[in-house]
Amino acid sequence: MRHLENNGYANVAGLERILAVKTDNYKEKENLLHEIFSKSRIGDTELFAVDENLVKRLFLSLRGEIVFPKNETAESEFEKSVHERRQEGNAGSGRKQLLDLVRRGHREYPYALPRLLADAASYKPKKSKIRLFKEAYFGKSGTRLTDEIADGIHIYTCFSRADLEKAYSEYLELFKSESDAGGRKPR
Repeated sequence: MRHLENNGYANVAGLERILAVKTDNYKEKENLLHEIFSKSRIGDTELFAVDENLVKRLFLSLRGEIVFPKNETAESEFEKSVHERRQEGNAGSGRKQLLDLVRRGHREYPYALPRLLADAASYKPKKSKIRLFKEAYFGKSGTRLTDEIADGIHIYTCFSRADLEKAYSEYLELFKSESDAGGRKPR
């Protein structure tokens, strides 16, 4: 960090040191890293916007001495980064469980979700994670944020892990109330 500040980079206090590896053939490996991360480079600086786990795995594959953090071996750090990546991937399984629940609930109570949408293009009650749309909903970057449950029924599924759990319990409660009401057809 001090090196960056001494070379004219301002506001590096927000950066965090994750891993430092001392290697042989420094210039050759630096050129390789620049080539790999070229699309993630921030301007003409030595800064890159890259996924932390990807950087850890790549640096550990350079087969050098770990300088930071101390008392770590390349193998244990690599295993740790792979485990973290798998944990992140498991967040998607919560999304799948939410989709399965809503699809199953919609099959059992086909009038519940259309009743909520009724005459509106979307249903988004305050302080609730239930989000229904008549058409696919896209973020500012063009990423689709909803999944289609049935024709004209899309649910928002891009939640954090905690919000996924809350959404799951709210949809579960919604379908439970439908079962208590007998899943009647709207009038």
